[in-house]
Amino acid sequence: DELNVEHQHFGESLRERLAIHAINTLSEQNVIKVVPEHVEIRTLYNPDQPGIPQGYIHLWVDMFNLKHGTPPPPICIKKIQPKEYELRVCIYGTVDMHLDETSITGEKMSDVYIKGWISEQDETQKTDVHYRCLDGQASFNWRFKFPFEYISSTSSIVIKKKEHFWNLNSAERQVEPTFIIQAWDNDVISRDDYLGSLEMHLNNLPPPAKSAKVCNIKQLNKKRVSLFKNKRLRGFWPIFDKDDNNNKICRGKIEMEMEIVDKNEIIQKPCGNARDEPNQYPKLEPPKIMKIQGNIVLPGKELDLKETLVKIGPGIEFKDQKYISTLCGRYYNNEGIHWIDSNKKKYTPTVGEFVIGIIVSVKSESYIVDINANKIALLSKLDFEGATKKTRPMLKRGDLVYAVIILAADHVDPEISCIHESGRHYGLDQLSNTGYLMRTSLFFCREILHKRSKILEDIGSICQFEASIGMNGRIWIQSNSEEESYCIMQFLKSLNRSINETKNSGFLANLSKIDIRNLHRQLEKVCVK
Repeated sequence: DELNVEHQHFGESLRERLAIHAINTLSEQNVIKVVPEHVEIRTLYNPDQPGIPQGYIHLWVDMFNLKHGTPPPPICIKKIQPKEYELRVCIYGTVDMHLDETSITGEKMSDVYIKGWISEQDETQKTDVHYRCLDGQASFNWRFKFPFEYISSTSSIVIKKKEHFWNLNSAERQVEPTFIIQAWDNDVISRDDYLGSLEMHLNNLPPPAKSAKVCNIKQLNKKRVSLFKNKRLRGFWPIFDKDDNNNKICRGKIEMEMEIVDKNEIIQKPCGNARDEPNQYPKLEPPKIMKIQGNIVLPGKELDLKETLVKIGPGIEFKDQKYISTLCGRYYNNEGIHWIDSNKKKYTPTVGEFVIGIIVSVKSESYIVDINANKIALLSKLDFEGATKKTRPMLKRGDLVYAVIILAADHVDPEISCIHESGRHYGLDQLSNTGYLMRTSLFFCREILHKRSKILEDIGSICQFEASIGMNGRIWIQSNSEEESYCIMQFLKSLNRSINETKNSGFLANLSKIDIRNLHRQLEKVCVK
């Protein structure tokens, strides 16, 4: 009943009056020893604005009986001062990023960029844009820097911000130290598309994976670690989105390094944002991948090729000391070899490239050969190794030849030969009619001849076979049996479909071991028979 009595000096709420009553009675009755200090909250009012709170005051009042002697010294209730820290995040790149857009050529792609911020802070930083990301791998080498004030006793960040623009002073709040990172697809006309995100409590964040292969959603359920204790963490973290059933779906993997430095280390180890100077701790180099790589170019565009030795393929010509594109398509560069893939079915003859031709007509001194180009090619009957008028091969319509382009000009028909200018054989000759001819994309033929591609070696480790690969989109195969040849052709056709969907340069060089084992099992079944 005493608690229900309204009094102007009692607490404003029942909870506060109950606390005061407990302090006054329990200590006097020696029921329990209670600290006499009690922080109370009082609302401030102004008679000119009745009923509208003008603020709050937190206080307690101590009263001492002077008969008991001099009062003790006052208790210091000064608030704990936060310490200055800086969060440094180096974004190296992404792997298996979700491809959200479709290019004008029908390929899946995304223009990826990463942005991040500390929760409740207004500052948001983002990387540059990795345009035309076709395989989910984007490179940035970009640094974020976020200064903040931290109280270790409460494990919280101090945020100073004006609640309203008319306030003179900033209000302080303590929030959880949370870092948020997001991946976006850049759009020029419409709004950017959201790809995925990850929120990490700096005192309780998931540990990084050592490689992209072991990075997945299950990583978020592992034992958490503290960045304040570890100081620095580097590895792969998954970013995710949620489906209609609120289930997490992995939308990509980000490779980054997170580091927390205190005030002294900020002075001793200075560094700049992005790749600005001082570019150190660590030094971030521009991505090695050329930004023009994979970009769509139009005829007449000048290409900046800075290598000392440049080998150009279809779609590029050297004119007036400049490299000019002659086709509308996608530019590629593999170890100094530059070409433009125009996604055309017809082959553009280029001097020095090997092709597989089909004899379509026989003349007195030459053969008319189809090389899958807009023009027919000419093959002299004497352009065979050791050929004379008496020993020259007598080919008929429908026969296959493996030859090299020796002449390719705008206004004349291309010429081919079965004799290489270097004198080496290279297998240039008539191809046996017992073999099989398959047609593929021009891009696939270039990929299967990539220096790092081991596809032909893997097939040869299971069975013996012969193969001639033409840059004009034709592959000739012959093995010990028709079953083996058919099995090899079906495997190459499946790879051709896969690489046409991704248009990923180096695709065959990075085939997983599972794909190779599947090929081995198929060939072993045939070879056992």
